[in-house]
Amino acid sequence: MAISMNPIKRAAALFTGLLGMALPDGLGAASQPAQPVTTRGSVVIEGIATRPGRIELPYVLYRKPGPARPTLFFLGGGPGVSNLKNVPPAAWLDDFDVAVLEYRGVGKSSIVLDSPHFGRGLRTLRGRLALADTAPLQAAYRAGFDDLRRQGVAFDDFSIDALAEDLERLRQALDVPQVYLVGHSFGTRIALAYQTRHRDRVAGSVLFAMNTPGGFVWNPEQTQQVLTRYADHLAHRDGEAAAALRETLAQPAARPDRFLGVLPVNDAKALFVAYFMSFNTWTRDSSLRALTGAQRGEAARWFLFSASYDWFIRFGFNWADFFLKAYATDCDEAAIQRVDAEGQGAVFQSPSSVLFAGTGAYTAAGGRCAPTDFTPDYRNTLAINGEFDTTTPIERKPAELPAERYIVIPGAGHADILYPDLGSAARWLRGFLLHPDRAAPPATTAHKAGDCGVAKPPAEPGAGQQWDADNGGACSTSLPPPSPPRGGLAALGGMPHERD
Repeated sequence: MAISMNPIKRAAALFTGLLGMALPDGLGAASQPAQPVTTRGSVVIEGIATRPGRIELPYVLYRKPGPARPTLFFLGGGPGVSNLKNVPPAAWLDDFDVAVLEYRGVGKSSIVLDSPHFGRGLRTLRGRLALADTAPLQAAYRAGFDDLRRQGVAFDDFSIDALAEDLERLRQALDVPQVYLVGHSFGTRIALAYQTRHRDRVAGSVLFAMNTPGGFVWNPEQTQQVLTRYADHLAHRDGEAAAALRETLAQPAARPDRFLGVLPVNDAKALFVAYFMSFNTWTRDSSLRALTGAQRGEAARWFLFSASYDWFIRFGFNWADFFLKAYATDCDEAAIQRVDAEGQGAVFQSPSSVLFAGTGAYTAAGGRCAPTDFTPDYRNTLAINGEFDTTTPIERKPAELPAERYIVIPGAGHADILYPDLGSAARWLRGFLLHPDRAAPPATTAHKAGDCGVAKPPAEPGAGQQWDADNGGACSTSLPPPSPPRGGLAALGGMPHERD
């Protein structure tokens, strides 16, 4: 349904939605605990290679009045965003004291990674989302990595292993023998590293939108699979939109390069924005409407996406932190070449070719670029991923994780599984976190991905689940329907379909 909106209001709504999309991991106001007891402190790490040789990381400990409860570390998404912006839902504090530690290199960290070259490079984007069109970006990335090195930044100090060791320092500072972990997206990579390095210190973990090793390099073929699955879902409510999406996926075509005949449209920038907006439920439909419409010659929405790109780059992330941590975590030249080739015929091409175009510059500046040999320890781990998440897709389910410990939330994307409604799932989380050794037995009925039935939120993991034979995970409706941020892209055409 089209919404009448003047261009200024439409642009403002688009920008608001982009900020909500770019910063998906902060828990909304509805999740904030009512007057918790908060204790603030900091962890100091001495002897790092980065100047000045020490780093101080603040933390906030949230708890209810009364006796101490088991300690839970919350690790939000990123990189490039502060972890301290995350406030735990009030329901968590019934069972846990929740500690939120700042990530090194960003936010309130005593060392904040800072170089303008990465953002400037991204603003030069044009052509295709492919390595062949990234020469200006590569030059900017080279300047950025060289700038960080001149500032005295040691790249290994910002690896996943280093961030995991920060958690161990926090555990020691709090003087607790064991902790529980709840992570989202980038935070799940830190959680996996910590529980693998310090298995006896982690009682259990719940990982939302789990990012597995290599997960910063997005696979275009997997993105196509997610969107094909979404087209099947969309067909139940809008056959025309589903057909348009299938057509676009099968044969991407040229899109308009002008709006109203005179205003230029940068297709690469619009496509990059559309890809990021495809991550989440409340922006996915707007993204795909703009994409399929542009393929049919409709320029208005595509122009807005193109125009909003520079705003997103300016305000979305600390890009120096984003790039250094992403490269330090998943720099793999062979993987980049592979996804670049896959992107030639994919609807979103290869966004990772844009973000990882600087591998040569990174290694020239002293970084290490090689496939990871890290094998996570998945014991006492429950993973929860969205059915239509295009950035941590269910196609990446690790074989080492028992199928009954992998939950697929029907209809969900990347961040909507961690917005205010998470507080409603506290009883379900409690059942696993307090008894992580108890496997959740699946039901016997097989269902295809995208055909998950609806059940009331179970009291504990495993209750009311249905087995998903296609992706090797349990298909569940443990969380209530997601609540989007106020306003934003939801105003541009209504909310996505909710299952019957």
